[in-house]
Amino acid sequence: MTWINRLFGRTPLIHLKEYRINDKFERETSELGAGNLDWPAIVAAAEKSGCQWYVVEQEQFTATPDKFEALAKSYQYLASRIAEK
Repeated sequence: MTWINRLFGRTPLIHLKEYRINDKFERETSELGAGNLDWPAIVAAAEKSGCQWYVVEQEQFTATPDKFEALAKSYQYLASRIAEK
């Protein structure tokens, strides 16, 4: 969100990636909404800056090994954040 504010007006697309802390207290990537990031604040800053496209980085997740299911979860979460406005 800090970088979005620094680059205000120059963010037509934003690359999104989620992190969480696993049982071993290690950082790992996860589906959007399943981690520790403040998505309501991030989406609000992106929309205020004029973002038109959200690019979700897809990786292999432990919690959801099926890539298409993981992508669907990320999409549904992001769509719900945008729809709240």
